[in-house]
Amino acid sequence: MWIVFLLVIILFILMNKIFALRLNSKGISPINIFFYVNVFIFSFFGVFFIYYFKDSIAQLPGNGIVSRLSLDNTTLITSFYLYSLVVLLLLIPWCAQPYAKVDLYGRIKSGVVYSEYSCLPLVSIQILMALISFLYIGVENLPLYVAFNDGFIQASIVKASLMKGELDYNIPFFHNLFKIYIITLPLVLTSARAYNRKSVTYTVCVISCLVTMIYLIADLQKAPAVLFAIAIFFVRLHILGSSWRSFVIISILVLLSMLLYLLPYIVGDNMDLFSGVLAFINRAFVAQVTGMYFIVALIKPDINYILYNFPFAGRFFDLPPKADAIVMTELFGYKESNVNMNSYFLGEAYSSMGIWGLLISPFVVLFTLAISFLFYSWLTQKNAFIGFSLCLVGILFYMPINQSFNSFLWMKDFLLLFVYSLMVYFILSTFSRVKMK
Repeated sequence: MWIVFLLVIILFILMNKIFALRLNSKGISPINIFFYVNVFIFSFFGVFFIYYFKDSIAQLPGNGIVSRLSLDNTTLITSFYLYSLVVLLLLIPWCAQPYAKVDLYGRIKSGVVYSEYSCLPLVSIQILMALISFLYIGVENLPLYVAFNDGFIQASIVKASLMKGELDYNIPFFHNLFKIYIITLPLVLTSARAYNRKSVTYTVCVISCLVTMIYLIADLQKAPAVLFAIAIFFVRLHILGSSWRSFVIISILVLLSMLLYLLPYIVGDNMDLFSGVLAFINRAFVAQVTGMYFIVALIKPDINYILYNFPFAGRFFDLPPKADAIVMTELFGYKESNVNMNSYFLGEAYSSMGIWGLLISPFVVLFTLAISFLFYSWLTQKNAFIGFSLCLVGILFYMPINQSFNSFLWMKDFLLLFVYSLMVYFILSTFSRVKMK
């Protein structure tokens, strides 16, 4: 298996050379971020650690369950994971050609900039959307507020209730519109300032980024804040290339995100910082794919699982509990703070179709990704700043390769994403008053 892992890495390097998927030059494509972040950082390392260092991984806090995985199980799933990765590496660059052909850097360099005064209404809209979201759920129900008043245990219970839909959290229709706008705006402003400092003031960029960070950490989910930090770094890298300022910015944002994760271990009872760091390593890498292994080990394939994410399925069918939720309950017992287990898309594909799901799911994912890149290439040709930023948001926040397969299969979430992206594009392009340099 060492040879297979090595061959996959060599294939990745070759695809970088062939399709110029570099990480150290201006004009880098968002296709890169799909490979580097969604695939390698959040799945490849976890699979590698589980396969070769299972016993050591089992010593990490909260991860003793890994020792229950059999050698046959880990070998089977690791083999199919590498198979899926080879399929993605070989075909995604071809599927993404419509986006790759857009001379994004050239279009930005041609001189499209934002009027300094047009940024103020955009940020005002962002702040208003965040306030409406907080007031809708009620400040007293925000996990971050609960954490400071009642402790992190109670906050984790409230967070789980939000994620499971037990609390009325999502504003009908407007929730995703607000979220996409709030995340996209600072990326647009950062890209405009990176190209032309006179187009957007530093203060406006900082305020917009802070509003987004507060909005993302209010429910105490750590991943969105980290992903936003990565997106900011990627925008600067695309416009400016490698620079010490870019790495300082990403380091500060990631450290702040880590601090949010480690806070319970610093101020909680009977907890320590070292345990928190180990738990962070486990959560960032290994836990991203653990669910995939246990779904195959514990779940008997049932075609009914395929109904999740099917439009209006809940109104016409009696859906069983989700496979990852069943696995989490079997492994840890029922807890109010439990929601589900992260799982590379192969896990959910197996739960409904067995081995056939492991075989065909990479091609289903590719089909949906191809349509997504085609959509974002069209937006980027219309407006480089906005299209590029919306593409980053779509890739990082709405392409759940490490969570779901059915989202790719039925495309319900993607179709809604396209609609909301068009609405955000309209708001930004209408109120920004883009002008030529």
